[in-house]
Amino acid sequence: MHGRVNMSERTYQLTRGLIDCEARGQVKIKEGRELTMFLARGPAQELLEGELIGGVPAAFVERYRAEFSESPSSFPQIAGLDVEARTFLA
Repeated sequence: MHGRVNMSERTYQLTRGLIDCEARGQVKIKEGRELTMFLARGPAQELLEGELIGGVPAAFVERYRAEFSESPSSFPQIAGLDVEARTFLA
């Protein structure tokens, strides 16, 4: 899984609707337990459309603020998304 973000079901639940993920199923962790895990694919595609705010799609910012009551501190570089600034100064 080199270069991919692996997340637990708990993290998946927190970011659902913001991050598109693919299920990995049950994965054995260091402690020997098995947890349901997911791989992040990237920002949810439906949130990448429209106007940009500080270089970040407005729909993503709005959804993030609704979920976490703050603006995102950064945003990944995405091929085809024409932006210069990727970090909020909020």
